[in-house]
Amino acid sequence: MICLAGLTWCASVNAEVMTDQTVWPLLSNSQTQPSECLPGTPAERWASHYANHPEELSAILLRGRPWLAHVAAEIRQRELPAELVLVPIAESGYDNYARSPRDAAGAWQLMPETAAALGLTTNRWYDGRHDMVAATAAALDYLGELYQRFDQRLDLTLAAYNAGPGRITRTLSPVDVADAPEWSQLSLPGETRIFIARILGLTCLFSEPDRYDFKYPARTGEPDFVKLDTPGPLDLIALAGQADIELGMLLRLNSGLKSHLTPPHGPHRVLVPRARAGAAERTIDSMQPAMVKTWTKANEQRHEQPADFAGRHEIDPEFFIHLNRLDNQLIRVGQQLLLPSGDSRPLDPDYQSMLEFHIEWTLSLHPENRLRHRVRRGDNLWTLSQRYTVSPDRIRQWNGMSPSSRIRPGQVLEIPPSAPALALNEYQVQPGDTLWTIARMHGLSVESLARLNGIPIDYPLGAGRVLIIGEQGCCNPLEQIPAL
Repeated sequence: MICLAGLTWCASVNAEVMTDQTVWPLLSNSQTQPSECLPGTPAERWASHYANHPEELSAILLRGRPWLAHVAAEIRQRELPAELVLVPIAESGYDNYARSPRDAAGAWQLMPETAAALGLTTNRWYDGRHDMVAATAAALDYLGELYQRFDQRLDLTLAAYNAGPGRITRTLSPVDVADAPEWSQLSLPGETRIFIARILGLTCLFSEPDRYDFKYPARTGEPDFVKLDTPGPLDLIALAGQADIELGMLLRLNSGLKSHLTPPHGPHRVLVPRARAGAAERTIDSMQPAMVKTWTKANEQRHEQPADFAGRHEIDPEFFIHLNRLDNQLIRVGQQLLLPSGDSRPLDPDYQSMLEFHIEWTLSLHPENRLRHRVRRGDNLWTLSQRYTVSPDRIRQWNGMSPSSRIRPGQVLEIPPSAPALALNEYQVQPGDTLWTIARMHGLSVESLARLNGIPIDYPLGAGRVLIIGEQGCCNPLEQIPAL
């Protein structure tokens, strides 16, 4: 069984802990009208869909397990509708690494402009949209503003979050918000209608579990997390090794990081499993300043290859390139680089092994690690297809370009991994994809997709992998999506 209730959050090791948070029963006092859950309504069809595909919902809740009680507590603190705890389910399946073709990112699927306006930081080290704690605060602040703007109407708040408040205001005009009809009677984009229906459907399911023969997952004492402040930049690999923390768990808790280092200029904090918080705190205290990285300037006289620079400074080249996210490009004159202190050089075999794990993990989960090409004069899609052994059409598709789009000098293209031609029943995994997002895209249950490919339902996928999405020549899988 999957634990949903009893998740905890605290601000530090010694902070007061909120325990036994009962997340789903809060929805029994929700704003969702009983009429939304009547047989044949869009919400009721989605409730039945999730009830009939429990493995799909289980995979989502397993991914959201560390965060659900924290999100619920933040919602309750802001006195917002309890249904908002379901938004990351509908947006991303509680996947902090999710990324849409339109560049919405994180569990809350925040667009870059929205994230910046909400104060989330994005730089070469960190993306606040993938940081569940920071993104939750920002998204709920935004939802709170929308909730007040749209007269505390949950349906209009959700519509504005998905489609944009300007679009919803124009849709309602010239009617005042107070006189606006229900969402189902408005002219909304199809994606927005599905988004609202899924959240209301989940509300029907969780608030009336007996109706759907649904049982709340039992508490199993799953790990929670705490936030530890650090005196400076921290190496998660070294912390994991010395505090005996599973590296994959540590990376998932700190998914806002683009590498295994916390940003040089902050935020100086790390999330760790509560069960290992004491060991982590002692490790951080004992390893300073060995775990702190220092800035230095590159050679001021000439450009240099990363491997040559690393050799002159007696640093492992692979570690140095990965540390600074250089991708083997030349170091520029005056470029700032991060060099490890002497005590943290990756000479230990265990460290090197975990570094290799982190590199594979990053390549499989972070969209930022796609191969990028800056267009030069004389480049065209055909020459790029020959250089990277991938078809022009796939480059267009990968970058969201229309068949008539032309490339221009200075433009940065993301190059998809090369792969053989796909059959009609195959799909090639793109960076940021999860089984849940692929299943949703093709109208499949996660259980079916995992069974077809012989993998677990919570399996992290590497970009470029080809998945089977159905039997050759079978029916259109989109027919399995509940009708609106």
